[in-house]
Amino acid sequence: MPDAAIGTDVIVGFPGETEADFEETCSFVRSLDLAYLHVFPYSARPDTPAALMPDQVDAREKDRRSHVLLAYAASQKQQFYARFVGTTQSVLVES
Repeated sequence: MPDAAIGTDVIVGFPGETEADFEETCSFVRSLDLAYLHVFPYSARPDTPAALMPDQVDAREKDRRSHVLLAYAASQKQQFYARFVGTTQSVLVES
């Protein structure tokens, strides 16, 4: 299905995520032919193991990392949509 819109969720800033880890995530995401990304920063939830982990990522850094991937996601979405400009597509409607 070459025209399928495939996307994924990406969490940034999980405790212990280093800049190198984030760059590896970016490289991996860029290696995929995704139509969209849902990017969101990790947020600690009370009474969860991750909330107690060391090396919590600073909120500003999580925001920066989110924006890096969101900018890429916007570009990918635009490229995906552009493939269909001027074409007619068949759709399956289920009721």
